[in-house]
Amino acid sequence: MTPDTYHLIGQNNPDFAANPISTAQSTHLQGQLDDLKRELHQLKRERRFHGGAAMAVLCLLSVCIAHSQSIAPTAPTTSPSIAGNQQSTVSAPQPSTGTIKKSSTIDAAPDAVATPVPEIVCRALKVVDEKGRVLAVLGGQQRGGFLSLRGRDTVQYVALGIGENGGLSELNSRDGQVRVFNGVDSRGGLTRWFGNDGKLRARMAIAGRGGDLTLTGGRHAQFSAGVAVNDSGLVEILGSDGKPRARIGVLNGNGAIVVLDSKGRIQATLP
Repeated sequence: MTPDTYHLIGQNNPDFAANPISTAQSTHLQGQLDDLKRELHQLKRERRFHGGAAMAVLCLLSVCIAHSQSIAPTAPTTSPSIAGNQQSTVSAPQPSTGTIKKSSTIDAAPDAVATPVPEIVCRALKVVDEKGRVLAVLGGQQRGGFLSLRGRDTVQYVALGIGENGGLSELNSRDGQVRVFNGVDSRGGLTRWFGNDGKLRARMAIAGRGGDLTLTGGRHAQFSAGVAVNDSGLVEILGSDGKPRARIGVLNGNGAIVVLDSKGRIQATLP
C-alpha cells in the first residue's frame, strides 16, 4: 500500500480521523512503553532505584506520551485526483509573488543582434543652456561640416571646420579673437600662434626642404630656423626690418657663422 493510498483511506475513515495516528506508530509506541514499565519494575525489585532515576524515567514517559499525542498528518493541499472525488496530498504549485524582470541587453545571448539606435537627420543642431543661450552649434558650411563651441558669455572659444586643403581649428580667447590656428596648406600641416594684440608671434610650417619655425616680435620675423639646401640645419637672426643679421649653419660639413650688415653685406665669418 503506497503512502498516498494510505492517506486517502485514512481521511475517509471516521475512527482514523478521531485518532490520527497510524497503526504502525501506535504499535511501536506501545512497545516502548511496555519496555519502560518492565525496566522500572526490575529496578524496583533489585533496589537500585533512587529518586533521580525514577524522575528521569517518569520524564521520559511523559515526553513519549506527549509526542505520540502531537503527531498528526500535515494538512494536504487539495487538488483533483485521477480517481475523481478523492483528494490527493500532492501539493499544487504556488503562484510567484515576485515581479517579472524584463530582459536587457546584458541578459541577452552573446550572439543576439543589437537593436539599431535611431539616427537624427537635420540641417543644423544647436545646444542651449537653461536661459536659451547657444553653447554649441553643429552644422555645415560650403566645404563641409562645422562645429562651434561657445561659453555662457556667448563667445566662441573653439571652431572646427574644413579649409581649402584640409581640416582646420581655431582656439579663441575671451575677446573672441584667434590665439591658435591649426590647419593644412599646400605643403603640409601648419600652426600659428597669436598674441593678445592679434599679431602673429610664432609660426611652424613646412617650407623648402623641411620644417620651418619663425618667431616674430613686431611686423617682421626676428628668428627663423629651418633646413638648408644641403639638408643641414640653418638658423637666421633678423633685424627689426626683417632682414638677416646673422646666420648659423653648416658649410662643407663644418659649423659656420656669418655676420651681415643692414644691407646684407658680410661683415665676419667663422671660421
